[in-house]
Amino acid sequence: MKNIFFAVNRCLGAVAAILLSVWCFNVSAATTTVPINSLSMTVGQSQINFPGNMKAIIEKRDNGVTRITIGVEDKVQRAELLIQADIPSWDGQNPKYIQTQTDSLMFMLKHENGSVFIIPSIQFAKDSGKKYVQRVRKAGKATNFSKASPDWVRMSKSERLATGRGIIRNQGMEGSSFFVMIQPVVENGHVKKITGTFSGVASMGQNRFQKGEFVNIMDGQFNIEVRQNAIIK
Repeated sequence: MKNIFFAVNRCLGAVAAILLSVWCFNVSAATTTVPINSLSMTVGQSQINFPGNMKAIIEKRDNGVTRITIGVEDKVQRAELLIQADIPSWDGQNPKYIQTQTDSLMFMLKHENGSVFIIPSIQFAKDSGKKYVQRVRKAGKATNFSKASPDWVRMSKSERLATGRGIIRNQGMEGSSFFVMIQPVVENGHVKKITGTFSGVASMGQNRFQKGEFVNIMDGQFNIEVRQNAIIK
């Protein structure tokens, strides 16, 4: 009976993720109303707020990737929150929509009501540059051996998803999704603050390694100054 309940629960979570992806654009386009350096959201039946203590960092990394980190360690609430995204080829001027289905995006929440941890359920393997020996045999000719890169290196993301090649599946994240719309506020060519909205669906347990019931993350919004050399604590 327990196994049946778990299977049904997982299915409901997957359905919720599909439904959420349909209307997430409307949620993500909402205007933020929280004060500066604050974040609010509804997780399941609970309203969670981090007022005035949020931090945001924007870093330029290798290969033209921009890393955005939003987080806080709230000792009063005994809570922690972290949103982190690696965005390739972002100009830092225009709004950016990202989601776990296609992007490198993470959400982590530790709260007295439970813990939520979301990363992409499917990740794209990176080309290490290593070549493998392959055997080439043609009719009427001797077998030749040569070194070549994996065939998925030349595939697009959609082709890799369709063929299942060059991807890494995280079964523990099946049914989970997370969506973020980031709006930079630029002054003198620099991002002074970021505002945005977010939503998602995930399993909520006593800790990040324990599975629980699927809950919706709704009405998420943030309004945070970007700090140089900040530490998320």
